[in-house]
Amino acid sequence: MIPSVLVQFKIEDKRLEFIYKETITGRKKNYFYSVLTKPEYAKEIKIFNSSNFFKNKRQYSFYEFYRKKRQLSKNEFIKMSISSFIGKIGVIITMFWVFLEMVRGKYNISNFTSTFLAITSLETTFVNIVNLLSLNYNCLLSLDYILKFFEANETYKKHDKKLSKNNAFHCLEFQNVWFKYPNSSNYSLKNINFKLSRGEKILMIGENGSGKSTIIKLLLRFYEPTEGKILVNGINITEYSDYELYSFYTAIFQDYNKYSISLKENILLGDRENSQRLKGVLKNSQADGFVHNLKHGLDTNLTKIFDPDGIELSTGQMQKIAIARALYKTAPVLIMDEPTASVDGKSERELYELLKILDDRAVLCISHQPYMVESANEIILLNQGSIVVKGTHKELLNKSKEYKLFFDKNFGNDQTLNKKE
Repeated sequence: MIPSVLVQFKIEDKRLEFIYKETITGRKKNYFYSVLTKPEYAKEIKIFNSSNFFKNKRQYSFYEFYRKKRQLSKNEFIKMSISSFIGKIGVIITMFWVFLEMVRGKYNISNFTSTFLAITSLETTFVNIVNLLSLNYNCLLSLDYILKFFEANETYKKHDKKLSKNNAFHCLEFQNVWFKYPNSSNYSLKNINFKLSRGEKILMIGENGSGKSTIIKLLLRFYEPTEGKILVNGINITEYSDYELYSFYTAIFQDYNKYSISLKENILLGDRENSQRLKGVLKNSQADGFVHNLKHGLDTNLTKIFDPDGIELSTGQMQKIAIARALYKTAPVLIMDEPTASVDGKSERELYELLKILDDRAVLCISHQPYMVESANEIILLNQGSIVVKGTHKELLNKSKEYKLFFDKNFGNDQTLNKKE
């Protein structure tokens, strides 16, 4: 029994180790399958004739995974066969000894039969015990991985300090924040300092790679600052639970999500329905025009995955739904990461005009469009992870060569804005 238990424990060790090590291979296999089947990849795959390329990538991941899986199963079979054989040898020797004793006249046939049944029953009991011990050992090993997962996320758990649930938003502040990504020796952010109060609007600008999106990631606690603090209402965001922290935020992202549920549910995302507020955000996002023309209105399913009567909205239309989703949530801080990248110029101007009347929300916006510069209380120009200069549009045009150069390069062709200057 003991050898069987040890072998089973060793097998469970190897199984869990395999699952852990081959997670990335399995994810690659599933990823390339999604590339080949999801509609958003279809255009480029057809244009670049890359279907065979991705099929081969998936096949390689598939065969690599199952080659290792087959080898693992083969090793398990050999070990279990040897273990079982050793156990059977003990049974055979015992039964042979009983048989010899019966031949010598010490046992009769009934004694032999009773002994055989007893040994067989005992063997079955041992096998069940081994299987049960193996199952419990597997559970303990799995629990170890689960505990490691929770330990890795320990920093995101709620701090012991009790925070007021009715704590209204007053300000958000970055204090001497430095940050470098894991396994990187270079800082992506260097000594970032700014403060966003309720009702204020900050516009962050800079070339690609200047650190704008990294600031958003830190704000959402996807990463922790390497040095410095991020405060909401004067309290370090590490002291908030995720639920409390995210209750302060709503957001419009460039890489928004589209869900295969109704259009209304895409906006509410589980929030309680308020028909007046819903009507207002559809109007403010300029989505009401095309929504009213839909056969099933707000009950129309986005995508045809589950509903043949569903629709596929254009990129611009879907971004308006994403804008409506952000405006519907009554959070005090609006985060905007290139919110108008896919809408037309008229809708873009109307959205930025809307920002002027959002007096009760704090707005943190990343944009390469010029319409925000006039309504922003502060503009922050970033370069290689550092703040180059900050101030209002007029102040920066007068005092900062770097800002004027950036403005002329990126916004200089906008005639509407130039006429106002």
